[in-house]
Amino acid sequence: MFIRFFREADFEPVSTLLNQVHVNPTRTAWMTPERLRSELANRSNNPHENFLILEGPEGRVLGFCGYDPMPAGRALLDGPVVEAAYRRQGWGKRLFEELSAVMSARGIRRVAVVLGDENEAGEKFVASLGFELEKTDVIVVCQRPLHPEAAPPEGITIELAGPELDLSAYEDLHASLFTRRSVNYVALLARSPNYRIFVARAGEQLVGHLELEFLDEVATLEAYGVLPEYRRRGVGKALLAAALKTAWGTPGVTLVRQIWNTTEPGYIKVYLEMGFELKYAIRGMVRPLTPMEAKAG
Repeated sequence: MFIRFFREADFEPVSTLLNQVHVNPTRTAWMTPERLRSELANRSNNPHENFLILEGPEGRVLGFCGYDPMPAGRALLDGPVVEAAYRRQGWGKRLFEELSAVMSARGIRRVAVVLGDENEAGEKFVASLGFELEKTDVIVVCQRPLHPEAAPPEGITIELAGPELDLSAYEDLHASLFTRRSVNYVALLARSPNYRIFVARAGEQLVGHLELEFLDEVATLEAYGVLPEYRRRGVGKALLAAALKTAWGTPGVTLVRQIWNTTEPGYIKVYLEMGFELKYAIRGMVRPLTPMEAKAG
């Protein structure tokens, strides 16, 4: 058995392995080679560079571990995943150590991993690799084609943004609620055929926004917020209703979800009132990488 970089022929066996070992209640379809390609492409991830494969007898793929590059010397870990019969033999740790050497040599200094809150064995394993809990996110999902009516309050309009959207002003609003992104990055989102941006206006002023991303049968709510002085007036509900109408009007969509890094009841309450269910929680764990780990491989 040995560890090597990902090859084109690995899409199929890796998809099969994921279906055997990975259970996620927010996913409604089996992993396929085409879906795996699509997900990696949407994440701008080249698996031939960023994924390692554990190859066993007769060329069988028995495990993998990869990462998504992120800004500022960070990465998001994907795996390690090892076939059940080959666990507890040190292969998961070996995959991570080999990948750590690759990441460290490429200037990555901090790596994160996300796990379902029911995955106690996985959490224990990555803790043994030096990861520590950073945050817990909750996922709310809507699996029924709901079209709730939620008219905006007087003086507020909700619209699906088009090419005329002032991206600088839009990102100023986003940055006042979340972290700032580059205007070039927002422009890429706005031009993507898989992305929609909804805005709330009070006259000409932008007071709220919601972004909607489509990937296969899943529509994910992103970057959803309202200025503090316009909260508790129904602006957020009106944005969410507009997004749901668009999501469920898109052919092939069977699930709408939102991932929150908070358990604040006031935030979750809006979703529950609009037909969502609290479905899942994921834990984010992190660890630093040091230049010394580049010698591991």
